Amino acid sequence: MLFIALILIAVHPFSSHAADFVLRGVVQDAATGKPLSPATVRVDSTYLGTITNQQGKFEMRVNTPTVRLIVSHIGYESATVVADAADHHELRLLPTSYEMEELVITAEDPAVSIMRKVIEAKHRWRSDLKTFRVDAYNRFTHRKDSTIVSVIERLA
Repeated sequence: MLFIALILIAVHPFSSHAADFVLRGVVQDAATGKPLSPATVRVDSTYLGTITNQQGKFEMRVNTPTVRLIVSHIGYESATVVADAADHHELRLLPTSYEMEELVITAEDPAVSIMRKVIEAKHRWRSDLKTFRVDAYNRFTHRKDSTIVSVIERLA
């Protein structure tokens, strides 16, 4: 028990220095100055990060006094800045727009469109169809339980 207590005392000073620096700031729209919430603020090349509150403010504990931050928000260009824990940071993101492919919406049921194409194709291959006549036609269907095993058709 004494050994465990000594280990905890020896490790404690090192663990208290793990996040001695606090970064503070606000993320705003560069065009309007309005706060952005929830914007993501994260330390580059790490899993350390946070999101802004309703006023666009953030606070994050870090291991070093200066870090490289990546700031992002949907609808805005991401920004990378070098931040110092001694300063209060006003980070402004530029609005951006993304263009998508044209989308056509119709009230027609897609099945109707498919059937229309099938009928058009039928008219094209129908002229090549040969007619024939038979005197007898047999069709046998072999089943096992509810599964069809085979179908045999014969023209005579």
